[in-house]
Amino acid sequence: MGYDLHLTRASDWGDSDEAPISLDDWLAFARSSSALTETMEISTGDGIPVFLLGSNPRVDPALYWSRGRVTVRGAHDAHVQALVAVASNLGVRLLGDDDELYE
Repeated sequence: MGYDLHLTRASDWGDSDEAPISLDDWLAFARSSSALTETMEISTGDGIPVFLLGSNPRVDPALYWSRGRVTVRGAHDAHVQALVAVASNLGVRLLGDDDELYE
């Protein structure tokens, strides 16, 4: 899987700003999650922390918060179940670029 996935409250990830995950909620969740690791090796340039699903930036997908959603880059099929668990624990949906729902 070489495309982006999205953690969102919306049914269409492009509408995430209508039902946003707040930055404060995301940071509180991500920093308390044992599945995620905050990394300084990847930067968005806006000062918002990036998290890894795991701890190795060379192989683990990166999660970026922006515009009320969290975009996952670098995920592969092997990561989907862990990302579904992250979405469930956060109380959001995991959608693909074409709005397909992962459960």
